[in-house]
Amino acid sequence: MIVRFALFHGTLDDADRSDFDQHLRTRMLPLISAFPGLQSLRVLVPSEGDGRLAGAVLALEMTYQNRAAMEAALASPERARNAEETKALLAILKEPEVSHSVFEVNEQDVTLGVVRTGRHDTLQFPDLEGG
Repeated sequence: MIVRFALFHGTLDDADRSDFDQHLRTRMLPLISAFPGLQSLRVLVPSEGDGRLAGAVLALEMTYQNRAAMEAALASPERARNAEETKALLAILKEPEVSHSVFEVNEQDVTLGVVRTGRHDTLQFPDLEGG
């Protein structure tokens, strides 16, 4: 399994929060949900952070069966359209930045319910039957 993680940084004024949320919900999430091969999408809005994550305003976690499925999604027309919508979302932020990480989750870790991501382990509740 492949997990692609997108982390959005920037300053979001309270007055712009509604526009940010609406753009994400009505413009971006429908496109991302239509990415071919996407198995799951999780939207995470941080309530707090420290260090380099203090400026995070949004994280998106997308899972794919394998790297080929992820690469097909990244080459899709839906992804190209979403790239334009992402620019519009970033325009709402002050000092915007988006970064991506790709994690390869091996079968043993999924079976154990643990995703090993460098120095931290994250408990997961995988669908073992679908697996």
